[in-house]
Amino acid sequence: MFKKGIALLFTIFFGMTIGCGKKAEETKIISIIASVGDVKIVSQNKEQTTNPGTILSKDDTIITGNKSFIDLNFLDRGVIRIGENSNVNIDLLTADAMKESAKMNMQKGKMVITLSRLRKDSSFEVRTSTSVAAVRGTTLKVISDESGSKVYVVKGKVSVAPISDGIVVNSAEKVVEENYTVALAKQEVQEIAEKKKEFQAVEITKSEIEEIKVELKEISKAPIKNEEITIEAREIVEENPQHKKEPEKKSAPRQQKKSEPVTSATEKKAEAVSGPGAQKKNTIPIAPNL
Repeated sequence: MFKKGIALLFTIFFGMTIGCGKKAEETKIISIIASVGDVKIVSQNKEQTTNPGTILSKDDTIITGNKSFIDLNFLDRGVIRIGENSNVNIDLLTADAMKESAKMNMQKGKMVITLSRLRKDSSFEVRTSTSVAAVRGTTLKVISDESGSKVYVVKGKVSVAPISDGIVVNSAEKVVEENYTVALAKQEVQEIAEKKKEFQAVEITKSEIEEIKVELKEISKAPIKNEEITIEAREIVEENPQHKKEPEKKSAPRQQKKSEPVTSATEKKAEAVSGPGAQKKNTIPIAPNL
């Protein structure tokens, strides 16, 4: 009887250990890679450490000071850099064998995110006071301040919807293409919600791209298992800024080749009518018949 009791206790303990292990794995969705400067993680009204490997949970708030930042690992599928003077709260964090979901609410500050393609039905969202950006596999930057927000799509596509009075205006949602940005000011989102105006995406300026590249250069050095992320960041950083002009350079020779036969035929026709070579050409077919 005693042995059976011991065996039962061992079984319960072993099961609890496995269960706790699985729970820990399920909650290890976002963890700290590194932090620089004045960075605080507030969890349940208590400040916790910012050591590399620390796991963050739902409702945790990340606060960064001047000239400070923190890099976060998202399931080895992406890197999230929260820049200086930011306040970001984790609104949602779930994961299982089939999908993963995360929602980050940025009250102010800036974030640079680079993600590999997520699994089907998975989601990653960044929300500000005036916008929500839904990401599935891309590189983007989000800035939020008192006036509103801006979303920069550096690679891939991002679905952006305005937020008015805390409500997402899904009817105004737009897909923002690569190398484009949208700005949603607080004074404009109400008009958008009332369908009085639409927001438009504009091309990212050269100076804005260069600024993002500086941040991605650092992100590309992040020690994560998924090499796809660091490779993508490096490709963006090392990309030739003149890459858009290359197709035009390649098309120029093809145009010249096409125009050469036309010019040649015209010249031959002109010579056949009035040029000195016309007499020579006319005597060639006549001579054999003689």
